[in-house]
Amino acid sequence: MPRRRQQSTVRALNRIMATAAEGYPSAGERLLESRDIFAVFMSPDEYKVIAEGGRAIGQVPGENPFTPGEMLMLAGRRWRIVEVDSERRELSVRPARGGNPPVFGGDLRPPSDGVVKEMRRVWEDLAFPAYLDETAKQLLVEARTTYDRVGLRSASIARHEGQLLLFPWVGQRRQQALILALARDELEPAQLGVAVAVSADKESALVETLTGLAGRAPPDALELAELVENKEMEKFDPFLGEELLTIAWARDRIDVEGLPDMALRLLAGFPVVQR
Repeated sequence: MPRRRQQSTVRALNRIMATAAEGYPSAGERLLESRDIFAVFMSPDEYKVIAEGGRAIGQVPGENPFTPGEMLMLAGRRWRIVEVDSERRELSVRPARGGNPPVFGGDLRPPSDGVVKEMRRVWEDLAFPAYLDETAKQLLVEARTTYDRVGLRSASIARHEGQLLLFPWVGQRRQQALILALARDELEPAQLGVAVAVSADKESALVETLTGLAGRAPPDALELAELVENKEMEKFDPFLGEELLTIAWARDRIDVEGLPDMALRLLAGFPVVQR
C-alpha cells in the first residue's frame, strides 16, 4: 500500500476511534447543533512553510493544492516542496535552483476560462474600451507592449531569467490538470496566474512530456488527483476517506479533456527566443 494511502487510512481510523470514544450520537449531535453547521464556506487553514533546519519562513493558504516536487514562491525565493504534512498543516521545503520567476500581483491561480479568454482578447485588440480614463489607457498600452515584446501574440511560451513561462490561456481547472501532468513527470511546475513556470534546464523533458500529452488520450483525472496531498478543501472534507476525496477532486477541480490540444498549442512555441 502506498505510504500516502497508509497515512490516510491511519487518520481515518483515528477519527473513527475518537468518535467512538466520545459516543457517536453525542458527537453527531454536537456537530449538528454547532453554529458552524450553517456556514456555506470553509475558512481555509494556512500551512506553515518550514525550510531545512526547521526554520519557519512563512505561511501559505491551504486552499492551494500541494504536491511534493512542486515549486513554491515565498519570501522572494523559489522553494521546492519536499513533504506535505496535512495533519500538522506544514510544508517542508528546500531552496530551488534557477532564477526567480516574475512576480505577479494578486491570487496566483488563474480565473475562469471566460475571463482568461477576454483578457487575451483585450491584450491583442488595438481599440480602447470607451470606459477607460487616461491612466487606464496608459496601463493598457504598457500591458499590450509587454505582451508583444514577450512574443505572446504568436507563441504561448516565453523565456524569463532561466524559466520557461507557459501560457496555456485556460481557466483554473484545465490549468490544474496541466500542472499535475507536469508534476507527475517531475518537471516541478510553478503556478503563476495565467502562466505556468518550468525551469529552462528541463526544456527537453518538457518537450517530451508535452509531446506525449498531445499524442494520446487525456490522462486519468483520478491518477492526477492522487498526486495532491492536501485534498481537504470543503467544509466536511475531513469526514471523507482518501478515495472519496480523490474522486471529488478529480470531478470538481480538474478538467483533463483539453490537455492534448493544450499540449499541441504549447509545443508550437518551441524553440522559443531568449527574452
